[in-house]
Amino acid sequence: MSGHNIERELSDGPFGSSGKIIETPNGFLIGWGSAAPSNSTDIGFASGAIFIHTDGAADAQNYINEGTKTSSTWTAVGSVG
Repeated sequence: MSGHNIERELSDGPFGSSGKIIETPNGFLIGWGSAAPSNSTDIGFASGAIFIHTDGAADAQNYINEGTKTSSTWTAVGSVG
């Protein structure tokens, strides 16, 4: 099993306007993008993963995956604007 070097992963940017990072056997831990995540298409994230909605609009939300890697259930956890 290979380990992570999170400092290297985070500093090796730049990152695109949407993406995901820190892959584990259970799925990715962090995602971001300008559109809210979709239960049917934004899969591959671990239970408890965080998605940061980055469009900057009022009432944009952050989300947590309460589902699984193969069946995401994204729930808003806080307002940014």
